[in-house]
Amino acid sequence: MAVMTAIGKTPIRVKDIAGFAVNRMLHMFIIEALKLVEEGVATPEHLDTACRLGLGHPIGPFALMDAVTSNLCVQAQEIMQESYSERFRPPPLLKQRVRAGYGGGKGKPTRPAPVGIPSRIRDTARRRRSAAHASTTLSATIADV
Repeated sequence: MAVMTAIGKTPIRVKDIAGFAVNRMLHMFIIEALKLVEEGVATPEHLDTACRLGLGHPIGPFALMDAVTSNLCVQAQEIMQESYSERFRPPPLLKQRVRAGYGGGKGKPTRPAPVGIPSRIRDTARRRRSAAHASTTLSATIADV
């Protein structure tokens, strides 16, 4: 504790528990936010805004899930479910998102690359397709004028 104070940090003392104390609070918050969306109470965007404006949080629960990844949220919630019961069961909406391949940060797909295709080749092909699309779009726009 003295070391933390000496380097300008504010130490706190908590028991070593499954999921860590702050994560337990955080994931209850995330689970409830997901349930509100599942029930049609509000959209993820509206809940993020409400948390920023109404609670003074710098980021809402859905923006936070995008930052830390939905995959990680499911894993943490499953670990806590084993230790603390059903209250930490990952909501269906979160599991559905991960199963659909959108467990990565900022809603990015997490599907693995096709086997046998090195990432540099795959990325080059993706850039070429994107450039070709931009060129086609530009040509179509010019032809329309």
